[in-house]
Amino acid sequence: MQNYIALIAFSMIVLISHFFNLISRIFRIPSVLLLISFGIILKFGSVYFEVDLLNVNKYLDLLGTIGLILIVLEGASDLKITRHNFPIVRGSFSAASVMLLTSISAIALLFHWWVKVDLRTALVNAIPLGVISSAISIPTVINFTKHKKEFLTYESIFSDILGISLFNFMIIHSVLNLACFTNSIFKLLVVIIISIVGSYLLLLSLRNMKTQTKFFIVLSLLVLFYSVGQIFNLSSLLLVFTFGILLNNSQNIIGFRNSKHVDQEKIDRGLEQFKSIVSESAFLIRTFFFVIFGYSMNMVSLFDKNVLMLGTIIVVLLFLVRFLYLKFILNSHVFPEIFIAPKGLVTIVLFYSIPKSLAIKSFSEGGIVFFVILVTGLLMLMSGFSKKHLRSRVKREVILQV
Repeated sequence: MQNYIALIAFSMIVLISHFFNLISRIFRIPSVLLLISFGIILKFGSVYFEVDLLNVNKYLDLLGTIGLILIVLEGASDLKITRHNFPIVRGSFSAASVMLLTSISAIALLFHWWVKVDLRTALVNAIPLGVISSAISIPTVINFTKHKKEFLTYESIFSDILGISLFNFMIIHSVLNLACFTNSIFKLLVVIIISIVGSYLLLLSLRNMKTQTKFFIVLSLLVLFYSVGQIFNLSSLLLVFTFGILLNNSQNIIGFRNSKHVDQEKIDRGLEQFKSIVSESAFLIRTFFFVIFGYSMNMVSLFDKNVLMLGTIIVVLLFLVRFLYLKFILNSHVFPEIFIAPKGLVTIVLFYSIPKSLAIKSFSEGGIVFFVILVTGLLMLMSGFSKKHLRSRVKREVILQV
């Protein structure tokens, strides 16, 4: 009987998530916020009816990792690389790196002054709050104009990659010196080479495999390589991003161009099928991750005076940095780009990955993290109030010409 109840609950959550997606398209409310709210309601319901649910919190990290891989792959596989959009790639990388480093530095100094911790501890705890969540931003910008969508998608993915790389660097090295930076740069160059070669080989495998299960075999290999890279503290998310880019630009790659020996139409159908599988898998993982996250939230900690004060200051710092960069460095329109900087999946995964020796004890309940995620998500709702950035009114934006 319990198995059937579990299956019913599983099916209902998936159907409710689909319903939330429909609501999101109509009212432009991020479906992630609805999923988190649903998880919170489930928590109150389980407490009220005294239902003893399993400890699902332990699955957050695993679901978050798988979700991150699928969401970055989904976002990257929708991007085209041409000479015309290279300025978008360059501009989004600059925006992601400058705003990430500036935001982290500002939050770390705040922690150092407010909580009285050393700078290394402050930096490690600040990194999760500075990273933009591609899991939330990519679905949000899906109906934006092509140029805005590409810029914001690239920015969020670059933010994820840079944030995770910086986090791994900070928790590995207790002492920062020239040797540490030299070693990290060497590792990064190795990862870039491995990512390009590995992605090319994976794409060849995807094209040449004849079995019906080839898509999940390639996905399993991708997850395997990512996990091995993480064990050795390599920026293996770069491999996922590179593979996604090559996947959507295979016609421009040597060995994949049209020829007499290659049925390009069949290959294109296979690649579209693979992207469809990735998209649906990302939807499933994202659904359960954010529902479980909402269920695991300690709502009492959100109303703590220190959490409210410190969380508000952090949110102000994040959007102040974003406003200054967009307005005075890119010299572009600020709205709605300023609000497309949500915190979510990567923030949660990194927060739960902070070693105990570097964790701030007063943050252990996650009140600050929960507060920042909720507020940045709610502010992102404001990006849906304007129609100027939607596909129906396509205009080339100055921000994407930088």
